[in-house]
Amino acid sequence: MTGDSISYYDVLAFAANLSTALWEARAQAENELAKRKKLPTLNPNRRTVRLGDRTVTLTEKEYALFTRLYEARGEAVSREALHRDLWPAGTSPKEVDVYICYLREKLEPVLGAGRIRAVRGVGYRYAE
Repeated sequence: MTGDSISYYDVLAFAANLSTALWEARAQAENELAKRKKLPTLNPNRRTVRLGDRTVTLTEKEYALFTRLYEARGEAVSREALHRDLWPAGTSPKEVDVYICYLREKLEPVLGAGRIRAVRGVGYRYAE
């Protein structure tokens, strides 16, 4: 030993600083984990949507509608565009609303609530 002494207060200060640093590192790691978005996996052959260990099978029309919304992630797609692209002429645009209800019902257990959102006066969007 060189004769330098470490006081009790120095040890307490070091422990407090270490504890603060560890808590900050843990909080930062949790924030980064929360920022990572889990994206669903789509299988067009089976028309399934999978997230983690949960999978849902959709009808052909439901899968086409979900794919259209998913490809435009974060951007609203008008009801008219969805109807024009996915339904034959002579059908009602209200069919889009009906299938959105079906999708929400089927996807909620897999993806969580609130993924398909209505955009007032525009249409619908997929929110991550």
